[in-house]
Amino acid sequence: MILRPLLILLVVCFTAAASAAPAFPPLSGRVVDEANMLSPDAERRIAALSEAHETASTNQVVVATFIDLQGYSIEEFGYQLGRVWGIGQADKNNGVLLIVAKAERKVRIEVGYGLEGELTDAIASNIINVVITPSFKRAQFDQGVVAGTQAIIAALGGEYQTTQTQDGREDKEFSLWNLLALIASEVAAAIAEVEAQTDAELVTVLAKQADDYRYIPTLWAALIALVSPGLFLITPFWLDVSDLLILQLVTFFVFALLLRIPMVLRRIIPKSVKRWRAANMARRCFLENNLHHTKGESGLLIFVAETEHYVEILADRGVNKHIDVNQWQSIVDEFTGKLHNKQTLAGFLGAISQCGDILIEHLPATEQKNELPNHLIIIE
Repeated sequence: MILRPLLILLVVCFTAAASAAPAFPPLSGRVVDEANMLSPDAERRIAALSEAHETASTNQVVVATFIDLQGYSIEEFGYQLGRVWGIGQADKNNGVLLIVAKAERKVRIEVGYGLEGELTDAIASNIINVVITPSFKRAQFDQGVVAGTQAIIAALGGEYQTTQTQDGREDKEFSLWNLLALIASEVAAAIAEVEAQTDAELVTVLAKQADDYRYIPTLWAALIALVSPGLFLITPFWLDVSDLLILQLVTFFVFALLLRIPMVLRRIIPKSVKRWRAANMARRCFLENNLHHTKGESGLLIFVAETEHYVEILADRGVNKHIDVNQWQSIVDEFTGKLHNKQTLAGFLGAISQCGDILIEHLPATEQKNELPNHLIIIE
């Protein structure tokens, strides 16, 4: 029964290794946009700035956005990331990381020892709070990161001048979802314009994600644990029943832990499950927002689950009597493409306009009414 303590030691080692450091994506270039916060044009501009600066000075500047910090402080996360990626030349330690954490709303500039004289903590803090954060608060993420990169390069060349925000204070956080507050007024105006010409009632919903999928790692771990004894039976090890049970338990807990790492979790969720969860949420939103209680049963929902890149248009019976449901598909396909390209606002405005054209043709306005709110409904 020597195997038992070895198995226990194995699970301890796996657990310690999994919890010792965050899981990082590979360093794939000068911009690693894991959180999908930057447009392709912004990524190209940042990469060009970084490349030109490295050619002139040998300093390396890398920008990275992350969905979350995996439970770590941004200081520890940045330190570990710098060690794993090895930014800069080893003998000069001349790398700089601009890190943006989406969920925690944090920004950090991690500076290699060789550049701490040029890019001090005070200058880095000023760049974050004066250059980057104000743009983020206006939902101008491209502008904030590009300007932040330019400021970092200027500081490395001794050309950056510290300034204060208009109120003299330094902001500490940005709200990613301020973007929604900015686009909500445009969405509401677009809906009002359409509803003035049709009896239909439009409602728009934007969900950050349709589910947290916490059960997925457990299911995968249980499946792997279930088949693990069969794999060991073809090895030269002699295991009795109690050993196999311990092996299954160890396997389950190890994989349940490892598969919860966000970067891994996103890759093990089946697409069919994502669509199923998003479709269920769309139907709940249809009912919860009383689209089935409008006069003439004329409600229409434009639903978006951002993480799943899922778009669906649901119409009540009064609309379906006059309009074939297949007419919405081309609008859904176009919106989905824009969602993949991070053009959520353009997708909503385009979908509202196209749906409006169809509704105005088949259900023109016969009275002035507004039964449901026009504002964009946000589900975080």
